[in-house]
Amino acid sequence: MIFQYTWQAVLNGEKTTTRRPRKPNEEAVTGPDGRIEAVVHGGRTKWQVGKTYAVQPARNEPQIARIRVTGIRAERAGDISDEGARAEGEASREAFLELWQRIHGADTLDMPVWVVEFELVEVG
Repeated sequence: MIFQYTWQAVLNGEKTTTRRPRKPNEEAVTGPDGRIEAVVHGGRTKWQVGKTYAVQPARNEPQIARIRVTGIRAERAGDISDEGARAEGEASREAFLELWQRIHGADTLDMPVWVVEFELVEVG
């Protein structure tokens, strides 16, 4: 998983959640309890609860850590709370929204996103 702007917060344990834009044809796979267990795109599992993924500071860069996905949910980018912003490694909701808009554009707060919760399991 690419963490171009926030990889240091992942390594520091300050970031335990990441919001990713929902792309066309991505679908949630739910379990018997109705919770999202995975996100698939074109028949390929993109993220799955319980699996580990490489943390990369940029595309085509080597992994610097590994995370385990602990939960996935869907919401709108602008629906983030102060608590959610802190889990994103930001000091406040306003700080997160400013970063989000700088990365994704000024008119993206209504964008549907996947909220991927994770834990750091390995560094290096």
